[in-house]
Amino acid sequence: MNLNVKNTYSYISHFISMLLLTCLLMVMGCNNNANPAEARNDGSNYAKSRGLERNPTSIKYSKHARCRMECRHITAAEVALILKTGTVNYRKSDLQAAPCKKRYAVEGQSNDGQHIRIIVAQCNGEATIITVIDTKEEWQCSCS
Repeated sequence: MNLNVKNTYSYISHFISMLLLTCLLMVMGCNNNANPAEARNDGSNYAKSRGLERNPTSIKYSKHARCRMECRHITAAEVALILKTGTVNYRKSDLQAAPCKKRYAVEGQSNDGQHIRIIVAQCNGEATIITVIDTKEEWQCSCS
């Protein structure tokens, strides 16, 4: 009888271990911020489920963003391309705010090789570019 009890405990112990391992793997998979659509840079609307609209009805620019774009030689076409095909940097984004107050940091490379990060806010299908950053080169801009 003791042998059967030991075997039963052994099976239960293995079962619980496997169950815990499965739960751990599931939790790790759910917390993975990897975004296959963004990794492909295919411009798909995958990120819309997290609030980012890749093809807004209109794009507006803050005065600060326009100044930074002019100083850093970044065009509106390049900004639109980054918004459409760039990768969201969730560490630099503020997604805990209210829906129209969220800030997305979207990064990508321009056609001339600049590494660009745009900070964009969206509300009711409209995107507002807050600032535009060249992440590889420091520019002496006199924007306030």
